[in-house]
Amino acid sequence: MRQLLLTIALRLLACAAVIYLQWRWLGAVGLVLGAPLLGVALARPILDLLGMARHKTTEVVYRDVSGRHFVHRGQMLDIADDAAQFRWLRISDVRKLIQGLPADQTLQQLRPDGVHLGEKKSQPARIQAEALLELLAKAQDPDTLKFKHWLAQEVVFPAAQQRARRRH
Repeated sequence: MRQLLLTIALRLLACAAVIYLQWRWLGAVGLVLGAPLLGVALARPILDLLGMARHKTTEVVYRDVSGRHFVHRGQMLDIADDAAQFRWLRISDVRKLIQGLPADQTLQQLRPDGVHLGEKKSQPARIQAEALLELLAKAQDPDTLKFKHWLAQEVVFPAAQQRARRRH
């Protein structure tokens, strides 16, 4: 960013010097003849600066969901990674996709290490992806089977690969 701003400043300074000299030699005509020089010299750096600004703006807007945005059959899922690279799904998002999912307390009794009920309202109840995959092992419903396959391929397997790479 600083490099780009420095480039713009130097090009602007050089153009100003050339236009000043043209103005001194040719008067007002020199100013008219020097105007295209500004366009040629500054167009690329300014476009690069705008592209960089757009990228940074997008990064700032999406920083809360960066790496956590997953979609299954048009339904968005909030999936968070913990420090050990295990992925945790928001239970309320899973309920929208899987009919008949047990209550949060029942899930916690079934998998105490794989379910985290938020202590505060700002912390949603979450289930570990591997624990959810185990709970869905005996599922027969076609939609649930599709979700289970998606969960294994898009969530659990990549997280396991990240953990393996981290160990080596």
